[in-house]
Amino acid sequence: QGRLAEADEWLARTRRGLHRQVEVNLIVASVAAGMVAQTKGDFGTAVVEYTDAAERADRAGFVDDRMLPFRADLVECLVANGDIEEAARRAQLLVDRAATLPDPRPRADAAWAHGMVLAALGDLDAAEKAFAAALEQWEKIDVPLSRARTLLAAGSLDRRIGQRSAARARLQEALRVFSDLGALPWIPRVEEELARLGDRRSTDGEQLTPTE
Repeated sequence: QGRLAEADEWLARTRRGLHRQVEVNLIVASVAAGMVAQTKGDFGTAVVEYTDAAERADRAGFVDDRMLPFRADLVECLVANGDIEEAARRAQLLVDRAATLPDPRPRADAAWAHGMVLAALGDLDAAEKAFAAALEQWEKIDVPLSRARTLLAAGSLDRRIGQRSAARARLQEALRVFSDLGALPWIPRVEEELARLGDRRSTDGEQLTPTE
């Protein structure tokens, strides 16, 4: 009866916790909606959903990208949607945050996002270095889908700058990983890049070079 102040404090903490949990659910829902839209190629909707998730996460204090890594996806969708300025701003935030963390995941995401922006800006040499840095970090952890997506971006860049052998190797590795994971929406994107190199698939599904 004489501990009403403690009860009030407990109630306030509980309410804050419930509000925080509601925000977490909303963030996760927006990330999921963004992923679905991105997979469909609806980058405008994906940007809206990912941006909502990012803004909610920032307000709630969830700025550690190890908790729910989706901000590199937002950068990719912004680039695909033509908003390079906003993509560059968000990629730089990832780079700045990753610099304070020892873990390879945020560093890989940041370098990958930065590479996508640099490639879109036409700074191909810098983009190549960024993708190489991202791939180096991906080798330290088991995130095969993100690694394959980085290989796809790096292989596409290699093709653009005329490094056909490197492009083919990276794209074929990306295709192998996507196929192993059953990541069907990503497979046509790799095949399109390989087709630009003159590669095609044999009747048994193996990748052939133009000389084969």
